[in-house]
Amino acid sequence: MQDLEDIRNGIQIVHASDMEKRDSENKRERRRQARESAVRRLEKKLLENGYESLEKFSVDRRHADKWLGEERIAELEQMRLEKEKERREQPVQLSLFDMEVL
Repeated sequence: MQDLEDIRNGIQIVHASDMEKRDSENKRERRRQARESAVRRLEKKLLENGYESLEKFSVDRRHADKWLGEERIAELEQMRLEKEKERREQPVQLSLFDMEVL
């Protein structure tokens, strides 16, 4: 009865169990977001440097094996090779100032 009267008077009622549940949901969401950002950072590192550039027993290599799996690592490696190939095939602009006078 007191709760109903408080609600009617505009007082917000929050029980301890509801707060604990909300806190645990917030914690779960924060951890999920942190994991997603860590995976994005690791994927970026693999796209820039490749899987083989990671040291054999490094944390990044272990995380790549655990979080990404072989298929995703191979996919990222393929993307990196294609990107590198495009960069190599891009025409190089020559400057007149770089040429030597004969």
